[in-house]
Amino acid sequence: TVFSTVLKDGSQAPEMVVIPAGTFNMGSPVTENDRGLDEGPQHRVSITEYALGKTEVTVKQYQQFVTATGYETDAEKNSGNTFRGCAAFKAGTVFGDTSKNNWSKPGFEQNANHPAVCLSWNDAQAYVAWLARETGKRYRRPSEAEQEYAIRAGTATAFAWGGDVNLACSDDVAPRRGYFAASRLESRHVSCRRLLRHRRFCRANVQVVSSIPLGRH
Repeated sequence: TVFSTVLKDGSQAPEMVVIPAGTFNMGSPVTENDRGLDEGPQHRVSITEYALGKTEVTVKQYQQFVTATGYETDAEKNSGNTFRGCAAFKAGTVFGDTSKNNWSKPGFEQNANHPAVCLSWNDAQAYVAWLARETGKRYRRPSEAEQEYAIRAGTATAFAWGGDVNLACSDDVAPRRGYFAASRLESRHVSCRRLLRHRRFCRANVQVVSSIPLGRH
């Protein structure tokens, strides 16, 4: 089931998808390649029904929030405990934080329907709080378990598309999964595979969870 709520100006809030309840193995097995220490121990988790944004929050959606509120992100303020600007490639080779990039100029080409990036926890919290005020509904960030459950979509492989990380850069997987299209990245100094080596190809995107209206189950 897909639904959306109306904002005060009459426009639509992000589309939400009802995710059915279920149980899954959270984390990764010790035999998985490139497994991080924070990915285990693998354990069973039960999830109750919830509604998750159909896509990550887009540039257009975040722009609407900024225009309405005048909000300035942590990257723009270059503030926060350890947050200094946004992670980006420097001179096309070194990956690290830079004060020159933020959600409106992330360092690579985007359009209005691409995921908004370079956003901190504070920036995401401000956005969901605004959605709640605008709609009168409950919005929040998904938990780690809710996020992994939805992304896995019943799969048990390292990635939802299988076990090969390089397939994330294929013309088939990249657009469907919401990642940066490989053809666009390969034409610039930042490549999809270079991003994958740094495990940053989904850097600081924002997802939202909302309450499920009656009759939308």
